[in-house]
Amino acid sequence: MNKNIAVQYIFYMNARPITLGRITALSTLLRHHNYVLAAQQNDMPSLLYSSDESASVFKILGSIEKNIAYTAYGSATKLSEAETTIGFNGELLNLSTGLYLLGTGYHRPYHPDLMRFTCPDNLSPFEKGGINAYAYCNNDPVNHTDPSGHWKQAGKRFKKKLERKVDASEIALIQRAGAINRLADFHNHYNQQQARGDFGILTPFEELKHRRSLMFNTLQQIPKARQLSAHAEAYRETHHFSNNESRKELYKQIKDIASQQLDDFKTQLKDINSLIKYLENEQRSQLHTGKTAEATTANTQLTSAADKMNSTRKQ
Repeated sequence: MNKNIAVQYIFYMNARPITLGRITALSTLLRHHNYVLAAQQNDMPSLLYSSDESASVFKILGSIEKNIAYTAYGSATKLSEAETTIGFNGELLNLSTGLYLLGTGYHRPYHPDLMRFTCPDNLSPFEKGGINAYAYCNNDPVNHTDPSGHWKQAGKRFKKKLERKVDASEIALIQRAGAINRLADFHNHYNQQQARGDFGILTPFEELKHRRSLMFNTLQQIPKARQLSAHAEAYRETHHFSNNESRKELYKQIKDIASQQLDDFKTQLKDINSLIKYLENEQRSQLHTGKTAEATTANTQLTSAADKMNSTRKQ
């Protein structure tokens, strides 16, 4: 390996290297956030980079085109041949050792072939570094990255997944709140249908049972609340609410109002159900009383007839 490509000093911007100083040359990186787009070198031809959504460089176009493929932990067989100092997840690579230098100033070497760091995390085991002082991304490099060399953070792919979950949850909340809000017009709409004769001729008791049935079916049709995982909750708090208190307050108001409206409707349904049970008990009680009265009358008649027969025999 040519010692002239060994990096001697590094300048950073927003925790990402932008200028790499060597013994005989200076290399400047053109970046867009985490993505490296090109490298301007005064001793070699400029390079153009193609990166995936995780910022990993997979194609380099210079005097010739070079392709790079990575494992989940960043190991790449032809990375040294490409002679690039930016590789897996857009991180800085030491070509002479094959180690990634993670962190700004404090460089913690990561070995992609061993899938672990070569030195322990000084924030382990009781701080953000976690229990395993050598683990990379808590052994989940598919969904996370570790640009600091200390703790994992959601990777771009994982962030997109969390963003979709949060968006779906908010859409579901709005749909659910809208369906619950329409419960307030249920009785007015029902009374209008009843006045038009849509339900036919019903006794008051039958009408009450019919109303209960429709209320129950309406409740069943309300969209279910979509529960978020702990990761998604944390992502929403950080990216949706932390810098937008008005959005957080609006979200809370929608949930609270919908919850109150739903509780009111369920209370109405519970009251109607209690009334129906009371009337059913009354009907059974009246039926039982009627049967008892009929049996008493029959017994009286039989006794009277028996007395008459006995009187006739004596005569």
